[in-house]
Amino acid sequence: MLSIELIRRDPEFVKSALESRGEEDPLAEILALDVTRRQLITEGDELRARRNQVSRQVGEARRDGQEPPPDIVAEMRQVGDRISELEQESKSLEERIDSILMRLPNIPLPDVPKGLTEESNVVIRQWGEPATLDFTPIPHWDLGERHGIIDFERGVKISGSRFYTMFGAGAKLERSLIAWMLDLHTQQHGYTEVMLPAVVKREVMEGAGNLPKFSDFLYHDDSADLWMIPTAEVPITNLYRDEIIPPDTLPLRYVAQTPCFRNEQAAAGRDTRGIKRVHQFNKVEMYKFVTPETSN
Repeated sequence: MLSIELIRRDPEFVKSALESRGEEDPLAEILALDVTRRQLITEGDELRARRNQVSRQVGEARRDGQEPPPDIVAEMRQVGDRISELEQESKSLEERIDSILMRLPNIPLPDVPKGLTEESNVVIRQWGEPATLDFTPIPHWDLGERHGIIDFERGVKISGSRFYTMFGAGAKLERSLIAWMLDLHTQQHGYTEVMLPAVVKREVMEGAGNLPKFSDFLYHDDSADLWMIPTAEVPITNLYRDEIIPPDTLPLRYVAQTPCFRNEQAAAGRDTRGIKRVHQFNKVEMYKFVTPETSN
């Protein structure tokens, strides 16, 4: 979540960064809410100071055998009520500000190319050469059905659209690829394998930046307020939430295989055939905890 202090200090910088990512500019609303909230806090602090002052005076008077005047008692009752009102109003504004901030993306580094379409992407590096085929390739959905290893109709029969089933060599191939990736990174690249829950708390989704922005694309158990993960990145990101990792223990390397659940709807004109855009799939996630200086 972007820092409100940064927005106060340099709103034009934040505005430019958001525009470079194609985001709408909510800074005027944020700053207006922030000013009002800070005014409420100031008023509350002043009233608390007044209440503390009068409380000391009342205490001194009672030690001398005197009762406070009725108008002072009435004033303090009003002050207490007003402080409660200010706290509620301030909390409501804080929640409103946070709800806006939590929808904003991170600020890109200065050297990130600006552009709102794929045509603006810049190739930084590439590995290997694209394969040259001397035959016309067959789409995986046709190959899978032809060999009886992917069955889309039975997936729909069991769970609805954009689910699938795999049989025989298809199921074995996926399991083998998962095992190969886990073994490769744990045995050759220093990663530690971790098994994770596929259902997480609301604050975990918020900590990973998925809520509230992507709530419409997530599966949710309303009764328990638990969320099905769209990627292993969500629980891994929260492994050390609210903890300080000693710098001399970094980097921490983790690799995990989890089921992933996404409720995104098919976009018009987008290719949704096969197993590319489905509601449930398995994925191997690689994740590093590093210092900011070595994060790129």
